[in-house]
Amino acid sequence: MKKILFILTVLFPLFAVAQIDIDVQETRPEETGEQEVFDIVEEQPVYPGGEDSMRKFIRDNLAYPDSAIKKGLQGSVFLQFVVEADGKVTNAKAIRSFDDDCAKEAIRVVNLMKWTPGRHRGKAVRVRVVLPIKFKLS
Repeated sequence: MKKILFILTVLFPLFAVAQIDIDVQETRPEETGEQEVFDIVEEQPVYPGGEDSMRKFIRDNLAYPDSAIKKGLQGSVFLQFVVEADGKVTNAKAIRSFDDDCAKEAIRVVNLMKWTPGRHRGKAVRVRVVLPIKFKLS
């Protein structure tokens, strides 16, 4: 009984430390060859003029693909991209979509955008953003 108790008291703290270390590593931002990409920052990136201006920009620049119109397809494309420290959009990709052509068009439009970058600890940083874009036939 003493041996079992000794093993538990010696090994249990090691497992607890390993678990804590894993949790801390999972909350760190992704590191790339350039700079870190943050998921959560003190000030999130914003589109200049706010959400209404962003909707207008998307509406003015988005072309509903003919193939989707012919098939009567409607739905949402969820894009993930990085807003760089200078406000440019990079690494745009569809993480969920109802149609490949609509996803390509949504990516094209998002790549045209220029954002006000996110800030963390007083400086502009790279931030990962997820944005849904709806395609609806009228």
